[in-house]
Amino acid sequence: MKTRGTVKEVKSDHVVIECERRSACVSCEFAASCAEKCEKTLTRATDKLGAKVGDEVEIERDTSSFLFNAFLFFIAPLIVIAVVYLLLSLFLSEVTSAILSVGAALIYTVVSGLLLNKKAGGKYPGRVVRIITLKNESEIDSGK
Repeated sequence: MKTRGTVKEVKSDHVVIECERRSACVSCEFAASCAEKCEKTLTRATDKLGAKVGDEVEIERDTSSFLFNAFLFFIAPLIVIAVVYLLLSLFLSEVTSAILSVGAALIYTVVSGLLLNKKAGGKYPGRVVRIITLKNESEIDSGK
């Protein structure tokens, strides 16, 4: 998945980029009345092209990890609730089974989030693939 943004900060191993939520807002029928008004978000990305503060860049994100994370945090907890509820309802009352299954899903979500965060380590969610416009193109034209 590719998106565009403006470099706001350059760090030693990554850049901080401000991106607009264009893709989500374009297809939304409620975009005109949305409370968020397609606000800008900050993201981090590795940069091997040498982008500078103010440059407009295109970043690419790994779609497979995005889909995996969506499954991990939205679908899997529902599966945990269903499985734990079915197993506990064999031995406990319905109310107790429901409460414990929701608790198990919360524990699952927290633990998987911590493990995923630890696994990510120093990785960043995207990488700069192209510098679209430079902050000061006159400096390049004059050879500075």
